[in-house]
Amino acid sequence: MTRQDNDQTPLVISSTRNPLVKRIRGLRHREARASEGVVLVEGLRAIIEAVQVGVKIETLLYAPERLRSDLAKATVEQARKRGAQLVLATPEVLDDLSDRDVSQGIFAIAPRPQHIWEEVPLHVAPFVLGIYEPQDPGNVGTITRTSDGAGAAAVITFGAQGADPFDPKAIRASMGSIFSVPVVELGKTELALRALRDRKLRLVGASDKGIIDLWDAPLLEPTVILLGNERAGLPPNVLERCDSVVRIPLAGHADSLNVAAAAAIFAFEAVRQRR
Repeated sequence: MTRQDNDQTPLVISSTRNPLVKRIRGLRHREARASEGVVLVEGLRAIIEAVQVGVKIETLLYAPERLRSDLAKATVEQARKRGAQLVLATPEVLDDLSDRDVSQGIFAIAPRPQHIWEEVPLHVAPFVLGIYEPQDPGNVGTITRTSDGAGAAAVITFGAQGADPFDPKAIRASMGSIFSVPVVELGKTELALRALRDRKLRLVGASDKGIIDLWDAPLLEPTVILLGNERAGLPPNVLERCDSVVRIPLAGHADSLNVAAAAAIFAFEAVRQRR
């Protein structure tokens, strides 16, 4: 067995004790990703998106028999031409690495996207989605995908703690949009709100405590839509700093929506008002 060297035969891994396999397993932990400055990407759709937008993949670990489409093969080849290390593995090894019953047959290690909030472009009448201390990385990824589809300028997370927006589950849920939309962690609440104000954004809080229905809320100005976490929503110290607190009027028996669903409704209402 030999290690990949763009014109040599790739290394084929059949043991879960292989150092690369152990490294990838370790990268499921936030501390390991932060230490290396990388992200772990599982799944073909997210990897295709990453390669298409020019992300420089460091390593691709894959099982050729699981990548049968021409697009999958072209994506691997494009990543190789850009310097990615290609490593083959058996499907069994990849299934062992996956948090699903059966993996899609490919993992990637790539540099962690780096965006500085003050340098994120804010076009005319931009809107941004902000999430306070998100608990579920899958929701962060879904909101990032929504932001991409709606044309939001960025996604920000803030608060003392919360899920890593670059967790493998977030990347998979975003289907690769996390490489297209600037995602920025702004940290502590006070500093985050100040940073948003410094960019001349109106703060609109999404909450069932709001007295303004979403359909009546003005979202045309440069705006950041602030969403609370899955358990408690936005805390009082954030709501009192908002320019307006807005609710989604619900007609049925449900008294709340999943944060990702609420984000989509707010985002596309902002889009509608800009038409």
